[in-house]
Amino acid sequence: MIKPHNFTSRWWGEPVGVVQDAGFFGLDPQTQQSLLQAYAWVEFQHPLHPAPPVRDLARAGFYQVDSQIKFRINLSQLQPTVSTVRLNCQFADEKAFDLTAAVIADFSHERFSHLPGCTPTRINQRYALWAQDLLAEHPATCMQLML
Repeated sequence: MIKPHNFTSRWWGEPVGVVQDAGFFGLDPQTQQSLLQAYAWVEFQHPLHPAPPVRDLARAGFYQVDSQIKFRINLSQLQPTVSTVRLNCQFADEKAFDLTAAVIADFSHERFSHLPGCTPTRINQRYALWAQDLLAEHPATCMQLML
């Protein structure tokens, strides 16, 4: 019921899990705790409706820190504006670039900031690691915008 979250585990440095099956919260507390023991922490990812009751999440040691909305911006259809005409766009497959934790703005309201011991620097390291993976695996879809 709990799957290893490989990318987050690599970033965190310990096994991290993800629950996507709401049936986990119907298990008895002893079974839940037994399954959770293999992980430093576990994230629950599930559509808001029909999510388990909040009290069931809390009973298992979970709490809601954010909601994610899937969306896509069709950049090929974006009309120029006063702001965008000043931007220089560079794709990673045309001219390689790197993104490091040092140049990422802090995400002060990031969901991972609620984890004990997680600092803005550590969160920036997560985003840099993610960006580096994307740059390596999909350079044609990675772009850098500069003034």
